[in-house]
Amino acid sequence: MIRQLFRIDRPAFVRIVPDGFRIGMAAPRPELRARLEHFHPVRKLFDGDRLRCASYDAVTGPSKRRCSLCALRCQCSERLRLLLLVDPDSAIPIPAILEIASHSFPAFDQFLLTLGPDPLLHPPTLTITPIHDHGRFRFAFQLDPSVP
Repeated sequence: MIRQLFRIDRPAFVRIVPDGFRIGMAAPRPELRARLEHFHPVRKLFDGDRLRCASYDAVTGPSKRRCSLCALRCQCSERLRLLLLVDPDSAIPIPAILEIASHSFPAFDQFLLTLGPDPLLHPPTLTITPIHDHGRFRFAFQLDPSVP
């Protein structure tokens, strides 16, 4: 019973589908409007489609093994994990996680530059749009103009 208390507000993972984004079993959305609460680097090592290793701080992996000393480090996928509050103005905003791959880093860097030296001082509301690019998805990030 106590464990259930910790599962009440778990973030959902945002999936990328051909029609845009899917959160849970809801219909796909062509774009996400969300408040950016936090972001941090992660590393993942895949064997085909199977996750072989993951570091959720990009420093240490399973059993406290340091990524910098791992022989397989160069095979890891570097990602940013964005912690979002989707539909921030609705009565029930949705906590969600979106991981972006390295080919979206330049666009995210440009977005962060528009926010100043402390981008999360006042968590920004943004629109995230998927762009299909040579068989991959990358993302465009735009500050929501309706939020001061």
